[in-house]
Amino acid sequence: MPFLKEGAQGIIYTKKYLEAGRLIFRDYVKIFTMNHIPESEISDGANKFLIWKIPQIQFKNPNIQV
Repeated sequence: MPFLKEGAQGIIYTKKYLEAGRLIFRDYVKIFTMNHIPESEISDGANKFLIWKIPQIQFKNPNIQV
């Protein structure tokens, strides 16, 4: 599978990876927001969360605006 050799982007958008997410919001949640400063070293954990977890959240919660 050559798309897996394209770095993190190839792995993040595979169906197997997206289905592995365990973060499912309750029915009354309609919007999920997160603020961070991309260039800051302080928000390194937030940047990693955005890169690795947001696609899984969107896949598992299709009715929620992110």
